[in-house]
Amino acid sequence: MSGHAAAVFQPLTISWLRHSCCLLDFGGFRVLLNPWLGRGLLAEPAGLALEHLPSLDLILLTGSGHGELHRPTLAALGRRQPALQVAGRAPDRLRDLGLKPVDLTSGEGRAFGPLTITAHGGDKHVHLELDWEDSRVAILAPHRLDPPALDPVHVALVPCGFGLLPSGGEALARARAVAARFLVPLPEGRLPTPPPTFPTRPGDAAVVSLQPGEQASFTGRGSELYVYGIEALPHSRAERFGRLRRLLG
Repeated sequence: MSGHAAAVFQPLTISWLRHSCCLLDFGGFRVLLNPWLGRGLLAEPAGLALEHLPSLDLILLTGSGHGELHRPTLAALGRRQPALQVAGRAPDRLRDLGLKPVDLTSGEGRAFGPLTITAHGGDKHVHLELDWEDSRVAILAPHRLDPPALDPVHVALVPCGFGLLPSGGEALARARAVAARFLVPLPEGRLPTPPPTFPTRPGDAAVVSLQPGEQASFTGRGSELYVYGIEALPHSRAERFGRLRRLLG
C-alpha cells in the first residue's frame, strides 16, 4: 500500500483488556494503556485479571477521565511495582499511589526505554504517537478530539462505541486521518454488544477485531505488514470462553 510507512516493523503484540485498556508488548518492553481492570455499571468485565498481568515497564494515560484513570487499578499496580512510571495526562494526581508520574508535553517526544512517545492534544485528553525503532503506533484518545496530523502509522488503536465516543464509522474516519495500515477498534459497552460497523473503501486500514483477553501479533515489512496470529491470553476470559465452547461443542 503506497503512502504508508515502509520500514521494517518489529514484532508487536496488542492485547485488548477492556474499552481503551490495552497491553502493548514491544519485543519485551511492556506498556499498559489506560489501566481499568475493575467493574463498572456500563462496562464489560476486564479480559484479564490484574493478578495475571505480566510485569510492566510503563503505564500510559490518554486522559484524566473516569474511563482512563481508574485509581483502584493504579493503586494496585503501584503496590505491585513501586515507582513504576506513569505518563500522560494529570499524572500528578497519582503521586500518592506509589507510582512515578511523568507529564507529557504536547508536541514533544520523550524517550522511555526503546520507545519515543509524543502526545498531541489538549489539557485533559491526548492522542499518543509511539515510535519504536522504525515502527509507529498511534493511540487515539477515547473522545471526539480531532486526530493529529501525523506521518503514516502502521497500527492505530481507536476507541469507539456510544454516547460521547466515536461510532464505528467515525472511528474509521479517524484512522484514515492518521493513514493507518491496521485499525484495532476498542469498543465500549457491556458484552455481548453488536460489533461496530466499519464502512470500507479501497485503501482503507484493515480492521483487526479482538475480544477481551485476546491479543493480535503483528510482523512484516512495509506493504507486507501482516497479522500473523490472534490468540487468547493465558488465564483470560477469552481462554475460558474458548474452553467452554470446546466442551459444549
